[in-house]
Amino acid sequence: LGLAMRELDRCPPELRRFEWSYLRHAASPVVGHVPLANPAVDLALDARRGVLLAYTSAGELIEADPATGGTRVQNVAPPGARGSLSDDGRLLAIAGTGGLRVLDVATGQDRLVQPTAGQVRFLSLSEAGRSVAWVTEEGEVGVREVEGTTPAAVLTVPDARQVAVGERG
Repeated sequence: LGLAMRELDRCPPELRRFEWSYLRHAASPVVGHVPLANPAVDLALDARRGVLLAYTSAGELIEADPATGGTRVQNVAPPGARGSLSDDGRLLAIAGTGGLRVLDVATGQDRLVQPTAGQVRFLSLSEAGRSVAWVTEEGEVGVREVEGTTPAAVLTVPDARQVAVGERG
């Protein structure tokens, strides 16, 4: 590893392009690691704040700062609650029996609270965190804009014979 770093440093600065930065990063040692007491369910990197975020099976949101080695643990949901972080780490969707909520990670404030038809089985935030999608054990499939108040779509298939669709209003 040390030899690779020395060879990269010998490259004249005017010849350093994307490949040089990529190889330098790949040859760099891992900054640190974060020991987790509970398995991580989802991970995201908040590049704006430079922190790694992990949502665990115990309902914890862990923020790790590789620069300082510090961590902050928040209990944001009951153990076993489903969770999904937005790709940029700004939002965390949490679901349980009877509903879901979308939490602003930086402020801790709810951005959306959405009742659902029972236990949420699957949950996902869109890439940009603009919408959240869910599926319940009772057959409800929903998509909702995080900032809006009107469901983008809700589909209920309780016994595979009935279908109801809500429209954006």
